[in-house]
Amino acid sequence: MKKDTVTLDFEEAVVEQLIDKNIRDGISSIARTGKYLWVAGDENISIQRLELLEDGSYGKAVNFFLKDYIELISKEEEADIEGMDVAGGYLWLAGSHSYKRKKMREGKDDPRKEIDRLTITSLGANRNLLARIPVIENENGEFVLVKECPDPSDKEKKLTAAKLKHTRRKWSQLTKKLRKDRHLGPFIGLPGKDNGLDIEGLTVIRDKVFLGLRGPVLRGWAIVLEIELEESKNNLLKLKKDKEGRSYKKHFLNLHGMGIRELASDGDDLIILAGPTMDLDGTMEIYRWENAAQHEGDMLVERSELRSVIVLPYYAREHGINKAEGIAILDDNSILITYDSPGEGRTQGEYKVKADVFSAEEEEEGS
Repeated sequence: MKKDTVTLDFEEAVVEQLIDKNIRDGISSIARTGKYLWVAGDENISIQRLELLEDGSYGKAVNFFLKDYIELISKEEEADIEGMDVAGGYLWLAGSHSYKRKKMREGKDDPRKEIDRLTITSLGANRNLLARIPVIENENGEFVLVKECPDPSDKEKKLTAAKLKHTRRKWSQLTKKLRKDRHLGPFIGLPGKDNGLDIEGLTVIRDKVFLGLRGPVLRGWAIVLEIELEESKNNLLKLKKDKEGRSYKKHFLNLHGMGIRELASDGDDLIILAGPTMDLDGTMEIYRWENAAQHEGDMLVERSELRSVIVLPYYAREHGINKAEGIAILDDNSILITYDSPGEGRTQGEYKVKADVFSAEEEEEGS
């Protein structure tokens, strides 16, 4: 089933300013512009750009720190970027918006203290980030991030870096709205790995921003949120209301109990990476939801409306390794897949890691 493997080399991006220098071990999302691959790690506040080299690998890694383009609530806490896309001249990115729970530590003398740790939850200041940053091609033919630039498609307009509004309590405007939602409200405040609210995918089709939720999964139904954004002041964005005064739409997908681990788009179709919502190993599969961007209003998407593209091989020989987290569609319509917590057979030296490429022909086989 697998067409090939591709090596990603992060050596030139490893610098002291990074929160987590093992970028290759925590890849959470990817996006692509031409020969460049944008990579986000779930424990950083930076984006890495890799270039496609003549041998077919990706290297020449460059760091882009989010604080240079948008105002972060904290310059030291991770943003937990879990979704990225390039559309409309922008790199779009979304944090998980999820709470996290303290882990129990093995080998400690007092089990009561470790049990108590499970009662402690927190929301990092940057996790509610939903932002866009202009992407332009510079004089050297390289795609780079900038704070502001003329719109290549309309010289009288500007592309500007901006983020969704935050409240004083660290919530984004979206989280604040979802607190009152009859389906999602009860899950705000629950950690993502406990089936709480957890954004793990983002893709943009025209003016529509789709956000895939790893959790909650409700009675086996996964959820995709659809929003539109408009300009506010001071480099901020706000949720745009539709004719009915609604700030978002909810699409419920029958993914056999799996949550959404990443999104990409192909025309008006959504490409969905699905996998376990809880902290466990299990089946991971890629689906195509055809004409997703053409629908109006909330959708109930039955299993028959989702086409299986690829059932990913089960790589793990021990818990928690080789978790598919990032997908990008290549020029030949094949799918590049990256992994969080790569196993020994996937890593090379200190800085390299292997990604997988699945061929377009396999889509017909998996349909």
